[in-house]
Amino acid sequence: MTAALAGHVDRLDLPAEPGISPRAVRSVLRMMAKIAQDSGEFRYGLRGSKLATLTDYSLSVIRRAQRYLVDHGYLERVVVGGGRSSTRWRIVVDKLDPQLASRHNSGAVETRQTGRADTAQQRRPWFSQRIDRAAPTPNAVTPPSMAELRSTSLCRHGGEDGVLPDGRPKCPLCRRGAP
Repeated sequence: MTAALAGHVDRLDLPAEPGISPRAVRSVLRMMAKIAQDSGEFRYGLRGSKLATLTDYSLSVIRRAQRYLVDHGYLERVVVGGGRSSTRWRIVVDKLDPQLASRHNSGAVETRQTGRADTAQQRRPWFSQRIDRAAPTPNAVTPPSMAELRSTSLCRHGGEDGVLPDGRPKCPLCRRGAP
């Protein structure tokens, strides 16, 4: 966002709460303020793992800090993520510094998204349609019945007697000239 907003984050009086240090909360909010737009919103979602990498805190500390910031009104969830999409956040600028919010003339920014819906948020049972459907068999070859097999004549090796279209015997042993 701006260096001024990051400076306001440094001057915040954060109430102590067991389980999370004010230093960790301040570090998370400062990093989020550096990434956010002027209105306090993020153009894209911000994963906790990315924030953990940027602030050198563990993911559990990041989540506790975000929970703390939401509970105290410094941070809001715009869209809850899951799957392939990340949670989208908004920093409450007027809570950080009311004078900064009055000078800042832009409202909530409408971010442009692609026309396609995010498929990660919808679950369709596409796989059950394939499993339940019978496999097509347009050129199925039916095996000969036992009666058909008995009616054919056999050569001396027990193979099918007769000749192929090119004139060679059908039985592989007869083709090799085996006795």
